[in-house]
Amino acid sequence: MENLQKRKEELVGQIGEDKIKLLKRIKLLKLIQNEIQELLNYWNIKQVHELVQDVFNIPISSPLFYRYCAKNIKKDEKSEPIKKDKKLDVGVSQKREKISSLEDLIGK
Repeated sequence: MENLQKRKEELVGQIGEDKIKLLKRIKLLKLIQNEIQELLNYWNIKQVHELVQDVFNIPISSPLFYRYCAKNIKKDEKSEPIKKDKKLDVGVSQKREKISSLEDLIGK
């Protein structure tokens, strides 16, 4: 979030507070793309969307923000969804024995 604040200060210094509010939302998102990418490493997209709106005091619609992120933000390898057909229990024994009592388990 600090980087987002710093980026806002840089933009205000370059073009002014009034001009930032007049920018098209998509252009603003392009100007802060790196900061959004960094925030998405630690926060979910909804939280990042709220942070951007709070820092810049500009309403950005959820569909616009989500679409922008889907098209322009690179995903980590970690954040790739797990495919349903991929087995997660590889290397785990599936052999199960029925144990009728606790004594059978302990061996008394």
